Amino acid sequence: MPQLSRLLPTLALGAFTVLPAAAFAHDFFLLPPVGNARGKIFATVGSTFPTPETAITPDRVASARGMTASGSVDVRLGPVSGKGLSVIVGSTPRPAIVSLTLKPRDVEYRDDRIDLILDEYPVGAAAKAAVANLPSPRVLQVDSRRFAKTAVCAGRCVGLQSIGAHGLELEFVAVSDGRFRLLENGAPVSGHEVVIATFDGKRQHVTTNAQGEVGIPTGVRGQAMLFASRMALPTAPEGRFVLRLTSFTLDLR
Repeated sequence: MPQLSRLLPTLALGAFTVLPAAAFAHDFFLLPPVGNARGKIFATVGSTFPTPETAITPDRVASARGMTASGSVDVRLGPVSGKGLSVIVGSTPRPAIVSLTLKPRDVEYRDDRIDLILDEYPVGAAAKAAVANLPSPRVLQVDSRRFAKTAVCAGRCVGLQSIGAHGLELEFVAVSDGRFRLLENGAPVSGHEVVIATFDGKRQHVTTNAQGEVGIPTGVRGQAMLFASRMALPTAPEGRFVLRLTSFTLDLR
């Protein structure tokens, strides 16, 4: 069987930094089954991946979808269990990729929180500049949209590139083993900051290349998460910024 170092290419996109978990991060992510392809997935929000802190409740979910290389699979929401919402995938060949989309929410951030939010979420230079130019005292009004995907594998998570995009507004799609492309409304996002979080609580900041791709660094094992955020400027004077947050999790062995 191929070694993990062959399955996960080295990051060839320039230097990356390793930082402790963001003090204010509250990421929406799906915890994949660990060592059991038939286990449950849990939808949660947490400040230190992969620790769950707040369960997503069923009323917040707009859609749930599952896909394999051969097509769609049945996905249903189960009960809240502890700090996570159970997500159950029907019996199907593995690997499968499951996604949840939350209902959009209008959120307002006051001036004393804005810089913390922009430090927490790498939304892009244009959005940061527009927020900096808001009249004082600033109020950042956003339409918050959250998406999460996870890979359910039998053994090693390989062959994910055979599973297509889910059609989310912002999502990661596998292009090879250990390599992913960030898509916004179906188009690659180049030169954008992405966070790779690992089971030990560390967060590495990398940048997508011209094709919108990033690679998981060699040697990463256990649960890992790719996270990205984008913010579109208002289309009208009194409009809201559109904040899109997406994650992709998998268990690397």
